[in-house]
Order: sequence, then structure tokens, then C-alpha cells
Amino acid sequence: WRQFILKHHSPRDGQGRLIPVPHPVSGWGGRPTRELLTLLDDAKCIGMPHDTLWIDAGWFGKDRPVANTEYCKESDWYRTVGDWRVNQVPHPGGLGPLAAAVHKHGKKFLLWVEIERVMPDTPVATEHPEWLLRTRNDPNNLLLNLGNPDARDWAIQTVERLVREEHIDYYRQDFNFNTLPFWREADAEDRQGISEARFVDGLYRFWDALRQRFPDMLIDNCASGGRRIDFETMSRSICLWRADQLGRPWFDDSEVNQLQIQSLTPWVPLHAGGVNIANRDEYAVLSGIGPSVSPALDFPLYADEADGRWKAEMRALAKRLSPWFLRDFYPLTGAAEDRGNLCAYQCHDSAADNGFILVFRRPGSPVSAIVLHAEGIDAGADYDLEVFRGETSRVRGTALTDLAVALPEPRSAKLLFYRKAAATDHRRV
Repeated sequence: WRQFILKHHSPRDGQGRLIPVPHPVSGWGGRPTRELLTLLDDAKCIGMPHDTLWIDAGWFGKDRPVANTEYCKESDWYRTVGDWRVNQVPHPGGLGPLAAAVHKHGKKFLLWVEIERVMPDTPVATEHPEWLLRTRNDPNNLLLNLGNPDARDWAIQTVERLVREEHIDYYRQDFNFNTLPFWREADAEDRQGISEARFVDGLYRFWDALRQRFPDMLIDNCASGGRRIDFETMSRSICLWRADQLGRPWFDDSEVNQLQIQSLTPWVPLHAGGVNIANRDEYAVLSGIGPSVSPALDFPLYADEADGRWKAEMRALAKRLSPWFLRDFYPLTGAAEDRGNLCAYQCHDSAADNGFILVFRRPGSPVSAIVLHAEGIDAGADYDLEVFRGETSRVRGTALTDLAVALPEPRSAKLLFYRKAAATDHRRV
């Protein structure tokens, strides 16, 4: 199933190559360009193995001073959604200078947009009210009707302009409100579902138009955290933020990340989610590593030199693990939603006969040891077994097919790498 999805329902570039899940550092779009530029320099200073600068919301709207973080009560980013002009106060000259610096560093530039939501006093709402859907219970949010060809053309032109003028490599499309009431109120009783069907068809046409214009551009289908994952969206995009519950200062639920990775990955090979890479909390970081990680807003990038080294090490670990998520994935424990259970899964490359096993003991779990049965192992062969932050040893395959793992402390994790030893190498440890 996973290989079928990767081959037929995953986005590819203009040369037919699978578009990889990025490993970004990120900044709030309301921060001035001069501050966001320090992320690039700081990342280079500590050897952070990232490939993308992710600029989130807050960069748009009429020219005005803005709060430079999402978490300030003064932040008004949501009141200007629908007005996709670059705010020249924090970003004089637009985002081009930032994009140029990103590209000089050899990285990709990712920008947040929420094209479907429109605030009532934005230019498009004033000039083209016929393009918008409304609901009585939410008058402060309007829905750009992508089922309307004229509205869809405006959306295509608007995003195309942003991509070209601001030199965007990856386009992040958020979607932060409930649209079902808008569709229902737009249809008569005997026509329910028509507006929704046309809208969804329009969404796919919108993305197809962008993919045609920019065949190497990744589309991130965030949708307020993983609310748009189906065959068609997966064919065109990757969800880089699988839940709004994670990766924010007011949320730190590592067990939810474990559950999502174990439950989603067998069906959806390409995804990422929020991780707080902070406080040297390796349990939290390991809980969130999937095909990639999408860290919480990285400003400042690190607190001190030791913190910077640790964060770079964690990002390097995430990049080491990510290629295995394109191979075979096996949940090794059940009922991951039960916080009393241990959680474990395995990624295995059958061609190279190597992979890793990751095991978590949750804070509320009374279980301190478990025997796991790794998949795809040659029981009669020798394997080199590496424990992350531990020793490397040579073991028989039976030690992996019946793998005893002890986790004496609650809220702890164990990561084990294995690879089949060469047939001519008979060393034993």
C-alpha cells in the first residue's frame, strides 16, 4: 500500500522525482526581515542540517507596524487574511531580499498563505462579493468559492504573483475554519452537496494549475493540522503540520505525536508534524520524528552554544531517520491511543536489510519492559545493532525477532539501529 501511494499518489517534480519532505527552520512572518535573516546565519553557525526556511503567517496585509510574534495579544494577522500584499513595514522591499538570502545559503523558501479564507474588509471582499460564500453563524469569515471559475482564476493569479515576485519555492496553504455551513447555506434543500462538490473540484483544479506553472514547487496542505488527507490531496501535496495540537508553546503532548505517527504512517508515507525542539527534551523530539519534523517557530534558533549543538544533533538525527520512512513501516505495539501502553514501531529497508526500531515508555505507563518482534529480519544472519547514545554490538537475527527492551524510567525512549552484517564478516561481539 505504502509503495503504491508513493508511486501513484505522491507529488513529483518536473523530472518525475518524488518531492522530499523538507527539513525546515521557521520564523513568524510578522518578524522584520532583518530578524528573520539571523535564522539563516545562526543555523549555519551551529551546522543545523536544514534545507528550508519556513515563513509562517503575519507577513501580509496593508502596510502597518505588527506584533512580531503570533503569541502576542496584539497580533492582528487573522484580521488581514485575504489581503495578500506584503506588509512593507516589517518587510521593506517585500520578501524578495529574504528569499535571495535563503537561496544564497542553498536553501528553499517556504511561505504561508490561506487563500480560501477572506476577511470582510479586505480588497477582494469589497471588490468581488459575488465570489464569496457566507454563513449566518460566522459573519467575520468569508469563503472564497473555488467552485466559481472567476474566483478560482483570481486565486491562481494571486498565488502565481506571490511565487514569482517573492521567489517562493514551497507554497504552504492553510485552511483554518469550518466550511460545511458555508456550502450548506449556499444550496437549496434539494441541491445539498453541489457547492461542496464544485468547491473541492475547484480546489484540485487550483492546485493543478499551480503545479503546471511551477512543477518543482511543493504544496503543503496544512489545513489547520491534517484535515485534508485523501488520494487527491496526497497526489498533489504533503501535509507538513498534521495537527495544530503540537509544536506550540501551549501544547506539548508527545504521546499524541507517537499515536499519529504510528497510526498515520502505514497509510500516508509523506507527512510531518509539530515538534518543540527545546529544553533538550529528547523524548519529545523522538516522539515527533517522522518522514520529517516541522519545529515550532525557531526564534531565537538556540539559547546558547550547548543548546545550539544539541538542536543541530537532533535535526541530524531526524534527517538520518527520514529515508527509512520511504521503506516499510511496521507498528510493533497495539492500542497506541492507550497512554498506559508502551508504543513502538519499526522502519525497515528490505533491499539493504537495515532499519531502526523506536520504543517509548509513556509517563503514565506502569510497564518497564517489553519483547518486540521485528519484521523482515533474517533470523539466521548476524546484525550490527547500534543503540542511540549507547553501544554497538553484533547479534543474531533472533535477537531482533525476539527483542527484549527495558525502559526503567517513565517518559523515556530507546532508539536502535540495525544492519545485516556482510556474509564474509564473521566477527561476533
